[in-house]
Amino acid sequence: MNLKKIKFCPVCGAKIVNIQTKSSQPTHPTCLTCQFVFYQNPTPTVLAVILKNKQLLLIQRKNSPYQNLWALPGGFVEVGQTLDSALQSELDEELKVKIKTKKYFGSFVSQYELHGIKEAIVATAFKVTLQNYQFSLGDELKNVGFFALDHLPKIAPFFDNQKIIKKLKETHS
Repeated sequence: MNLKKIKFCPVCGAKIVNIQTKSSQPTHPTCLTCQFVFYQNPTPTVLAVILKNKQLLLIQRKNSPYQNLWALPGGFVEVGQTLDSALQSELDEELKVKIKTKKYFGSFVSQYELHGIKEAIVATAFKVTLQNYQFSLGDELKNVGFFALDHLPKIAPFFDNQKIIKKLKETHS
């Protein structure tokens, strides 16, 4: 993955070089002056897998990236949020709905690209049922709909969404 390029040490300001600290691990931006190692840890995200009558709920994106394409509801975990609170927050923001039940579905390594910068993410997906299925679209959405797994619209090319949908099709075939 082509992640954020670190050029200068955030501690002492010296030039950063990429060093592989252990042969089994990737290289890490490292300061040779103060020995600071910058670990580019992935950003956590949450995604909701919502099925109703064997159909998957998808949201249509209103804005870039991937404007007008479809995706699973969810988003980034903010500072101070747990996975649970982030999931509820995203469903509040996007669809104005409350979670009734949730069950861990899996975690998926992915990336998110915006303005040419790729960010490593780890997406945690939950199978979710809702208290009600009456949606009010948030500002970032164009549409929402339920789709049969074998008749999905054009999905945004997020690796995590692709992997989740593939796993869902395998478990529901």
